[in-house]
Amino acid sequence: MQWGFICAASFVRGVSCFMRYAGVFCVTIGMALIFLVGGLFMHAIIPIMADSPVQLLCHLVVAMVLLFNIYFNYALCCATDPGVITANWKVEADCWNAGGDNDNKEEDEEDDLEQG
Repeated sequence: MQWGFICAASFVRGVSCFMRYAGVFCVTIGMALIFLVGGLFMHAIIPIMADSPVQLLCHLVVAMVLLFNIYFNYALCCATDPGVITANWKVEADCWNAGGDNDNKEEDEEDDLEQG
């Protein structure tokens, strides 16, 4: 039985190490795809849609702002620490869940009927 736990722990460590390095590769691929799709849109599709140089400039400015926002949000998502649940949060959640919610359901329903 203990042998199974040791194998599982080794497997999880190996996958974690692999994903630490593969994650950087996946983020790079994602950013490259965003850049290629946005660049293709600005280079090939917007000139077809625009009738005048002013309209072309307006479309390009809007596309560049949107592409920058997509890049910025993607970078923030990658850089944000997911965090951990602290012991204090667990205690507070248990207090809220352990409250007498079941006892007051009938009273709450009666109050809703009287108000509504």
